Amino acid sequence: VTAEHILDSGILENEEIKAKLIELLPDNQRSEEFLMENLRSPQVKQCLKSLSAALCDDDGGSMDSFNSILANFQLRPEDGAIAMMSGNPIQAFLDCVLKSVQREKNTEEEQKTKEEDGDTEMNE
Repeated sequence: VTAEHILDSGILENEEIKAKLIELLPDNQRSEEFLMENLRSPQVKQCLKSLSAALCDDDGGSMDSFNSILANFQLRPEDGAIAMMSGNPIQAFLDCVLKSVQREKNTEEEQKTKEEDGDTEMNE
């Protein structure tokens, strides 16, 4: 995985994901420009290299490390099934992350709607 793979995946086209990543940057670096700069930094390159090694199958063809990573991040394997079937565990991982964020967003929206409906009922 490289910064270019992340950019090409389209995951940063999701403004909410981008905003969450920017929030994780130091206070004086919270901008899209710094996010892109950080993605290309040697430190992130090294982390991505380690993640790539962990995501790719073991020598025996086992995907235990991939599945373990998904479990640690509480991601659903089925969200990356299409990419896995095409032999791309890195895209599969990114797909799982993206679907997880989308589910989280939907849950937050549903809760907000329920709260608003509750407020409306209480005012009636």
